Amino acid sequence: MRLYAVLKRFSKERLFLGILKRSVEADNEIIKKIFDLSNKSYKKITRKEAKKIWLDIFNYPVYAKQKTELKGLKGRDIILRADELSLPKISNETVKRYLRLMNLFYNWLVDEGIVDKNPFRGLKPKKDLTPKNKKRHKFDDKHLEIIFSDHIFHSKIENESFKYWTPLLTLCNGLRQTEAAQLESKDIKLVEDIWCINVNKDSELKHVKNSSSIRTIPISEHLINLGFIDFAKSRQGHLFPELPYGRNGYGTKVSKWMSYKKKSWGLTRGFDYYSFRHTFIHSLKIQGCDESIVAEIVGHAHNGITFGVYGKDYGLNTKKKVIDLFDARHAINLPRLY
Repeated sequence: MRLYAVLKRFSKERLFLGILKRSVEADNEIIKKIFDLSNKSYKKITRKEAKKIWLDIFNYPVYAKQKTELKGLKGRDIILRADELSLPKISNETVKRYLRLMNLFYNWLVDEGIVDKNPFRGLKPKKDLTPKNKKRHKFDDKHLEIIFSDHIFHSKIENESFKYWTPLLTLCNGLRQTEAAQLESKDIKLVEDIWCINVNKDSELKHVKNSSSIRTIPISEHLINLGFIDFAKSRQGHLFPELPYGRNGYGTKVSKWMSYKKKSWGLTRGFDYYSFRHTFIHSLKIQGCDESIVAEIVGHAHNGITFGVYGKDYGLNTKKKVIDLFDARHAINLPRLY
């Protein structure tokens, strides 16, 4: 059975189990990319060959498909060329994801009786001693000053685009990139006399990370002061119709825009769109906010079984007070343009 046919079966089962289609498709691309590192069929990968692939994964360049210098190359040729050009390599977290995926795939092959054993069993990423909160960077005051001095945040034209509102929704309300990008006018509603954002999956075109992501959260007073409610009321359907729906939902264009803009803002590796969210969470953390209420606001699962299973959600008034504690002056002091 060819790899294409096997992946089709593997995908069908994963979709049945509720894995998002975009995640399944992305994982399949990774599996094919990893098999390109060998000239052997998936059935003929020995332990020795698996170890070769394992070592190659560590040297795989980051954003290889986007590099014009690597265009037309495949497999180990990509690694060799990237090494010649001293291109940055994928992170240890990405290596971990690739190895976890190969183990998942081969364990499934064994269970299905397609192969006898998993040649990737026990192959691990390097031990990473970097604290989790150091892997992705938050913005400091200087970064925010540069970002919010950009003409985007002082233009009445851009004031109606995703470029203006999605960073602010993430920075001031803690929304994930996709959550902000896919918002519809009906998701902005008055609940208990408080303007709220309803993060939901009420259509096939919407994506949420997990069950904790589905939530209703008060809108930051800073966003209200900037005219977000009036902006949302002026829209019908999708708030940002300029964002096309792609394999990664509505967030793909936001990612590409951020990758472009971060260069002009002088941001280095480790800073990305997530840094807006990281800055919001960090701000609440240093102000001593309870972790469980911040988790509800940003859509994280409770770590403890007591809160996670038996605890009731915090009230909207309580959440509103916490959200409004966010204190990034360069964002909250922007002029109202809408």
